Amino acid sequence: MNINREIAEKLFNWDYDTGEPIPDYSGEIEFAWLVVEKMRELGFEFGLSNYNHVNDWIASFRGFIVEDEKTAPLAICKAALQAIEDTADIPSFEEVRGILRAD
Repeated sequence: MNINREIAEKLFNWDYDTGEPIPDYSGEIEFAWLVVEKMRELGFEFGLSNYNHVNDWIASFRGFIVEDEKTAPLAICKAALQAIEDTADIPSFEEVRGILRAD
């Protein structure tokens, strides 16, 4: 699946009925920053670094790290998808609190 489509579906619950094109999250920094903002709303800490001042971007969301990507937007999107997929089965704080109160 296309990475932009995955971001649109998994992070933004994209509605294909609008006829709007999917933003280029992995290619344009302005759209990648929407990914960062959404992930932060969901409680993920964010980090971005460029070492050696070449095309070696590192992005992370709460410890889920993607390294050695050519562009910052691509690193951001890959790290976001990894974090979403790896934490899909982890209950939220509110869910855990509800379980503890029920006992």
